[in-house]
Amino acid sequence: MDAFAQLTREFERRGLDYCCGGARTLGEACAQIGVDAEATVVELGEVAPTPGSAEWTTMSAEWTTMSADVLVDHLEARHHRYLWDEMPRATALVDKIVSVHGARHPELVEVASCLGQVCADLEPHLLKEERASTTQSATSLPSSIA
Repeated sequence: MDAFAQLTREFERRGLDYCCGGARTLGEACAQIGVDAEATVVELGEVAPTPGSAEWTTMSAEWTTMSADVLVDHLEARHHRYLWDEMPRATALVDKIVSVHGARHPELVEVASCLGQVCADLEPHLLKEERASTTQSATSLPSSIA
């Protein structure tokens, strides 16, 4: 799963356990839940990038060989940026759904509350990580630059 972490969603959708530390083959995981392994391989092949393609290069496990500072930059640029962009969007969508359907579905109020709590927990966490990496970067610069 290191090489193509995006396939975790495909494994989850099929009910396949991929958290076994690599101790089981795909065939064994398929057999355990009664899924045809050959069909699963074909289906995964349809959603996995083709070896040698631009997508293959972009999505492969480059992060497993990155230095710590490059990995931190990658995480902030890709994942933190995504969260900063999507948390307000998701909140607005959930708020709209609650305003339209909340009277008939009071459980949606709890969904909105849970999302609000997740965002409230994530925002300071993201800021703390970003400040820490900025501080680390500044302290590792030569004194003539810092």
